[in-house]
Amino acid sequence: MRFLEIGDAPQGLRATITPDYGGMVAELRINGRDVFRLDRDLLSAAPMLAGGMPVLFPFASRTENDTYT
Repeated sequence: MRFLEIGDAPQGLRATITPDYGGMVAELRINGRDVFRLDRDLLSAAPMLAGGMPVLFPFASRTENDTYT
């Protein structure tokens, strides 16, 4: 499972996204305070997950052979 962190330091924003789940935002912090945090252990426990904040990029689901050009 991969996690990518993106943010805007001057605005105090940090998000952790999960590329393997359509770019779902798994954690969001503003000015050092958690807005929400998805339990990472739950991601590997179920093939379908209700939680986080879906972003759906580049697709809402997996692509053939897990590749995209």
